[in-house]
Amino acid sequence: MAAFTRSDDLQGATFVGVNLRGARFMESDLSGIVMRGVEVVDADIDAPWLPDADFFRVNGVDVIPFVEAELDRRFPGRSQRRAADPDGLRDAWAVLERTWAATLDRVAAMPDGTVDVSVDGEWSFAQTLRHLVLATDTWLGKAILRLDQPFHPLGQVDAGTTVARRSSARRPRRMPRSWRRGPVGSRWCVTSWRASLPTSSTNLARTRTPRSARRPSAPACT
Repeated sequence: MAAFTRSDDLQGATFVGVNLRGARFMESDLSGIVMRGVEVVDADIDAPWLPDADFFRVNGVDVIPFVEAELDRRFPGRSQRRAADPDGLRDAWAVLERTWAATLDRVAAMPDGTVDVSVDGEWSFAQTLRHLVLATDTWLGKAILRLDQPFHPLGQVDAGTTVARRSSARRPRRMPRSWRRGPVGSRWCVTSWRASLPTSSTNLARTRTPRSARRPSAPACT
C-alpha cells in the first residue's frame, strides 16, 4: 500500500479517476481542496478548526453552522466557550470542571490499563491528557510566563511538534487520586496531578525535574 509522508509535495496535484477508497489522511493540510463528482459514502472527517474556516461546502451547502449546532447539542456547555464577558467565561469554566470531573470518575472506574488503550490508531486517554500538559506548558509556561524551561517531560507531542526535553520510564500501579478528582484542563494547577499520570511503559512517565529547571510555585487554584 502506497504511503505519502511530509516529505512528499502534493500541493496543487490533480487526481482524476483515482481510487482512494479506505485511504486515511492524518494531520494533513487539505485546505482549499476541491472535489467534483466524487463518491464519499461512509466518509468520516474530523476537523477541529472547522469553525475557523470561511465555509465547508457539501453539494453547495455550507455545513459548518449545522455541524456546530449539533456539537453544541451533544456537549452541553460547549457553546459557552464563545463567552464575551468575564461572567460568561466563569460559567464556561465551571462547566468544563464538571465535565472533566465526570470524565475522570468514569475512567477511574474502568479496568486497569484502559487509559493506555488506543482505538483505531487514535491517542489513548493517557496520551491525550499528556498532550494537555504540553498545551499548558506552551501557552502558559512559554507564551505567558516566558519560563526558560517551560516544558515538562510528561508532555506528549504530536507528529508536527518538536520539543527538546528529558524523559524516563516509570508507571504508577493505579490512577492517582489527584488525577481522578480534578479539576483538569488548561489551568496552571495541572502541575498538581501531572507528575503521576499513568502511561504505558513505552511512553514518558513520572520523572524528577532538576532543581535548576523547576518552575516557580503555581498560583492557588480558585
